[in-house]
Amino acid sequence: MTSVAFYFSNFASGGVQRQSMSLGKALLQYGHDVTFVVHKAVGPHLEHVPAGARIHELGSKSTGRSILPMAQYIRQHKPAVLVANMPHSNIVAVAAKILSGFQLKVMAVEHNHFSRQLTDHKKKLSFRILPYIYPLALKLADAVVAVSAGVADDLAKAIKIDRARITVIHNPAVPDDIQALASEPLPVDVTGGRPYVLAIGRLVPQKDFSTLLRAISLTKDVNLLILGDGPLRQQLQSEAMSLGIADRVKLAGFVANPYPLIANAELLALSSIYEGFGNVIAEALALGTPVVSTDCESGPAEILAGGRYGSLVPVADDQALAKAILATLEAEVPQDLQRRGQDFTIDRIAPLYMAILERMAARR
Repeated sequence: MTSVAFYFSNFASGGVQRQSMSLGKALLQYGHDVTFVVHKAVGPHLEHVPAGARIHELGSKSTGRSILPMAQYIRQHKPAVLVANMPHSNIVAVAAKILSGFQLKVMAVEHNHFSRQLTDHKKKLSFRILPYIYPLALKLADAVVAVSAGVADDLAKAIKIDRARITVIHNPAVPDDIQALASEPLPVDVTGGRPYVLAIGRLVPQKDFSTLLRAISLTKDVNLLILGDGPLRQQLQSEAMSLGIADRVKLAGFVANPYPLIANAELLALSSIYEGFGNVIAEALALGTPVVSTDCESGPAEILAGGRYGSLVPVADDQALAKAILATLEAEVPQDLQRRGQDFTIDRIAPLYMAILERMAARR
């Protein structure tokens, strides 16, 4: 039995939390000891912590203030492996290991394009210093995992780390109970009873919902439902009005269980400028829902196998996106979507992480 600790800030409704708990549940079933180490044990995913897992609160107010509490946790509980996600948390994990003096193994997982993150957050000091300290942290990590080949390639180039050191493991994006969740009733008054194209994501520039709105304006009688919250909500509502499609667009905000809406959508549209992976695409495939996505860096093309399992269009091209949406709506739904979706279940992904854990344990 191996003692594995997963580190993230809290139990908010984020992809890192969901994937970590899914993997933690699988490791428990393999007979391993699992602990979720968080700053504070708060957030909607707290109620989904798998039975048998422990929770340890660091009590820190931010990631940057977590190194000392994490080192204390390591010295006291002595986990064999610490799994961290994203640059700042990965740095904390490596620094805490050194400070603790305990020879545990650190697995650093990268979920997004490092170079894009630097560009998007260039005004933040915490990101401006990353190019100077993140390369060292990853070189000191015992294993480095990227959620897509594109993320791995970008990371290797951006911080000059040997690409061969990075293992690509796709996200276990598809919950094992997705069919049961999808069979639950649709959220009241979300769709208005009309067929709809669905988009899901934070209302932020990265998702480029503006291009999707323009694409919808180039179609007739196509309704768009967007799930997610974010700072661009009012701007997107104004754009829908300016385009004359406000009556065909609904911004429904965050929905705790989106799977009934994914299963009942005519198709899923993703208009992002970049994605580390694209969990929602895998979820749509698992439910047999067709997908139209931008061919952005880099997860969508990997999930859709270069266009075999869905349409790929250029980034920020509203006309190409509109054309692909209309063509997909008119075409028959491919029969192999759900089979492809099974490639992103925890049953397929957990053994890949297990192999890394076993290799790290063998090096102790």
